[in-house]
Amino acid sequence: MYRVIAKEAILSLCCEAAHLGLFIAELRSRLSRQADASTGGPVVLTQQQAETLILSDHVVSNLLPGKTIIDDWEPLRPVEANLEVLRRRGPMWMADRVLEPTVVSLCSPPYAVPYRHALRINVNVFGHSLASVCAVFLAQLEALLPSLRGYLVLCVFVDPAVWSGLRQFCQNKANVSFFRDYWEEIVLETDV
Repeated sequence: MYRVIAKEAILSLCCEAAHLGLFIAELRSRLSRQADASTGGPVVLTQQQAETLILSDHVVSNLLPGKTIIDDWEPLRPVEANLEVLRRRGPMWMADRVLEPTVVSLCSPPYAVPYRHALRINVNVFGHSLASVCAVFLAQLEALLPSLRGYLVLCVFVDPAVWSGLRQFCQNKANVSFFRDYWEEIVLETDV
């Protein structure tokens, strides 16, 4: 009756914004011990760069789950009309590199949720390279840090194959807790 189009695993974290800086420093230290210095690190993409990449055959075929952009639980086909939907939401786009990236990420602007009057942050990281997923996730957190206040709930949507590695990378002593254990988002299709 239904066909599975895409699946993402969700790593969820929670903390006070005041603890996020220590968490980022701990992850930065861990990443610098593992990283290849020649890669240069993640880059923030302009809207034009992001749109060009997200419609490219390389990203659609190799990075997007089920050839689908997923933003804040909503699946979108990578077509020009859906780029306008994303443009209005104002996500922050990042990649591990501008040309033929192994990871592309979009982070929706934080929004308030009733749980503990928290800010919820959704980060979708498309790609299969654990090292690049960790680096781009960390870069997204660093970019958000100056604007965050109060209690935070972070949901990071990744390929199920990198979830356990990302969870291990996020183990910390900075009072950032795991919010839920492993859970998934599954995009289904049915004939109408």
